[in-house]
Amino acid sequence: MREAKCTGLRLRGILVETDGTGARQNLMELCARLGGPFLDGAQVKKLMLRHDGCVALKANTWSESTFTALQPLPVEQRGAYCVLKTVELVYLLCSVHPLPI
Repeated sequence: MREAKCTGLRLRGILVETDGTGARQNLMELCARLGGPFLDGAQVKKLMLRHDGCVALKANTWSESTFTALQPLPVEQRGAYCVLKTVELVYLLCSVHPLPI
């Protein structure tokens, strides 16, 4: 367990933990259904390794819209929403101009 303390900062987040092999296969299948290989698994792995297996995004329009849309959802729907947003995030991290982290 790691401890993090922030004083005077607005901090919020969602922890997403996955089985890397299963998640990669599911994402590749999804990409194939969407018409192309949009995800570069090696790029995501390299990014994650540079950050001790985690990615923490700085505040940006993507994160603000995610949390704004998450708040009014019923608690039982928030998990599914987070899964969809995680797929979107991986897509954005693999884009030509990836989100800054």
